[in-house]
Amino acid sequence: MNLTALRAARYPESYAYMNRVLFCLIVVASLYVSPALADEKWQWIKVTNNAAYGWQSEMGTAAVTIKGQTFEASLFWRDKPDDVRIRLLGTIKKGQIKVTETVLATDLAPAEYTGKYEKVIWSEPFQEAKGTEAITLSDGYNMIGLRRNIAK
Repeated sequence: MNLTALRAARYPESYAYMNRVLFCLIVVASLYVSPALADEKWQWIKVTNNAAYGWQSEMGTAAVTIKGQTFEASLFWRDKPDDVRIRLLGTIKKGQIKVTETVLATDLAPAEYTGKYEKVIWSEPFQEAKGTEAITLSDGYNMIGLRRNIAK
């Protein structure tokens, strides 16, 4: 067992807090540093806490649908933009999201994630975008972030 796994087992609360802080930093950076600022496509990143290998990440584009209190998202492989990697299905109420994650083509069991949705309209639009939308989700150890810019 490596040192990171030992710390996580010994101090689960502080380790989970550190994970959330790292995730927030990743999401904030992705919100403001984007090569396609006016691109209205959703983008996603998943950061997995793997005790054997440390942090692992994967990313790609996404199709997100919010209708009333229903939330659905299909997260596509980065190198195969037509193949769905992960499906998220759940509810959204007052900005709070609760979803079930299903990783396709694996034997992984569905996982429950919670988080929030935020939409920000800037007082002074930045280049082609007038704002951004972000969704941050966590199951306590793994994190999923989705974001897109809102075009003028």
